[in-house]
Amino acid sequence: MPLRKRFPILQKKVYLNSCSKGALSMEVRQAYEEYLCDWETHGSPWELWLTKQEAVRHAFAQLVGADAPEIAITPSVSAGIGGLAGALDFNGPRNKVVLSDFEFPTVGQIW
Repeated sequence: MPLRKRFPILQKKVYLNSCSKGALSMEVRQAYEEYLCDWETHGSPWELWLTKQEAVRHAFAQLVGADAPEIAITPSVSAGIGGLAGALDFNGPRNKVVLSDFEFPTVGQIW
């Protein structure tokens, strides 16, 4: 299936919001519906959700040529950057962070 057809809204609108909520794909809608079904059927199936999260971690690691333990899953980019910023030591000679004009606003605010 052509990529644009996987995003139903693109058949009706020009979608320019690429921030927190990009265009919804059919695959994401299906995954969300499965999540809701699991929640409704099993209550709070924590083990199932963690198993799926680990599968995603392994798939992404393979995609980027990393090992799964090297992949951190955070609730948001802001939370991930905050953790990273708090772990760095800026006392040495390499004490600058370079950002672009295209960063999400909270990324710049954190740094």
